[in-house]
Amino acid sequence: MGHPGLYSLLEAAEFLGVSEIVVKDFIDCGDLATVGSRKEHIRLVDLNKFLGEEPASLQNQERPVDFSGKQRSNVPCSILIEDISEEEWETMKREEHKPYFDEQKQRWCIALSLGKDENGRRKRKIISGKSQMEVWESYKEYIQQHSREIALVCSDTPIVREGIAAGLRIASYEPEQDVTVRECFPEFLRTVRRRVKDRTYGDYLNASKYILEHLGDKRMYEINRSVLEKFFDELAQDKYAKGKETEPTHYYGQSKINKVYDLVRRFTKYYSDAGRGSQLLKMDFAANIEKPKTKAGHKERTTAYTKEDIQKILQAVKSDKMVYCWVSILLATGCRPSEALALQWGDIDFTGKTVSITKALGKSADFKDGELKRSSAYRAVIKELKNERPGQAIGYQHRKLPLEDNILEAIRVWRFQAEHDAVYMDKKRRNGTEEMIFTGRNGNLRIFDDYAQRYKRLLRKARLDPSKNNLYRFRHTMCIDLFRRGVDAKTIQMVMGDNSMNVVMDKYANLQQEDVLSKADCLSGRTREILEAGKQEANSPLVE
Repeated sequence: MGHPGLYSLLEAAEFLGVSEIVVKDFIDCGDLATVGSRKEHIRLVDLNKFLGEEPASLQNQERPVDFSGKQRSNVPCSILIEDISEEEWETMKREEHKPYFDEQKQRWCIALSLGKDENGRRKRKIISGKSQMEVWESYKEYIQQHSREIALVCSDTPIVREGIAAGLRIASYEPEQDVTVRECFPEFLRTVRRRVKDRTYGDYLNASKYILEHLGDKRMYEINRSVLEKFFDELAQDKYAKGKETEPTHYYGQSKINKVYDLVRRFTKYYSDAGRGSQLLKMDFAANIEKPKTKAGHKERTTAYTKEDIQKILQAVKSDKMVYCWVSILLATGCRPSEALALQWGDIDFTGKTVSITKALGKSADFKDGELKRSSAYRAVIKELKNERPGQAIGYQHRKLPLEDNILEAIRVWRFQAEHDAVYMDKKRRNGTEEMIFTGRNGNLRIFDDYAQRYKRLLRKARLDPSKNNLYRFRHTMCIDLFRRGVDAKTIQMVMGDNSMNVVMDKYANLQQEDVLSKADCLSGRTREILEAGKQEANSPLVE
């Protein structure tokens, strides 16, 4: 655009709502005046006369003034600039940055979106006037004055097509990007569902609720690195209420933060992938954002059970022969609690005094596409071991471990009780679980939480704190005990059934300070020996 009151034939045609050929016809027949020797420009005053505006209303025009609230502009022209509510905006946003005639107001209008107020809410404006040309002229002048506040503009609007937005450095977005994160999330979750197990997917659904609560109403064109950095900063600072508490006083733990972070990164990668055909994000904005750290503080490191601790637990659970058998196997093997729960009678070699660990107890559920909740209760399933993948060679996950006589006796006692309970065995036969060592009271497989609750009830009855005597602590105890006995690291890795020695060291080998001191005997006199050797070398005669 040149002078703000001067229009090309194409501009005049667009705002009169006719073709350029029709405008030329108006000019040729004398209905519409032009300026210049080539007759290719039209003055605003002449366009307004053509539309029937009174000449008096066109004199002494000034730039429109922005009033907050629905007040009449004090300039001679009929322009009115008003604030509009979010609800009003929703009814007219499809007309953003485009002139349209409002039948109710009987005025020409243009809606536009500005920056955000102190509460983070987008400021919306509507410019209205008696004529389309008058409104468009005022709109152009307005965005020139407020270009830094203008939100992204859709690429199919006139100010983008004509290069006005580019000239004012107003960024644009594609029409397909005008969807919310909430609307896009179901499609993304379907891709996640195909790649993870039910339990992990259930955890991701919980993380998704947090993401949608804070980012769900944002349009895809509004997502950028700055928005995501702010989101992750607030995630680390945010608090939640635990249990029956009403006030949020607990910071999110690192596990929850990891899941939210992982999902957001997957989301931005998925919708910025050029291979999908439609990129709703211009780039993978979360790719290089650092993962936030929890402010929840360090968890108390898990320590090994003492002999006294173990005796108290065994005493607490001895009345329940099944739980006693379960705990005894955990104590003897250091296997994961879910691995012990998947054992069958055929996995126990009473003659060779060994147990074969090849499966684990897991859980499965049904999920409806697009809904952030399960459509069924969790059900127990027997699955492959942790880190075991179909089609890949079996590593150290499968293992055969020795059992001592006292552990074998605990297993025999439970088997004897189970097989002599006719009602219980009948229920097992009906559920097809005769070969399973551990089942619920109705002879059916239960999910891990059900068995764990049974264990915790026994501890509480014995006045032991379940949170300090969790079942995984037997695994820590086994690992640390093997280190104390001088067993080499590779053998420990094989006993624990982990693919990497790093996992063993990071998760289980939480040695105590006294363990470090006991292993430090080899350092005794070390510096003295080094210094004495140095003196001897210094005092040695030089050899010619």
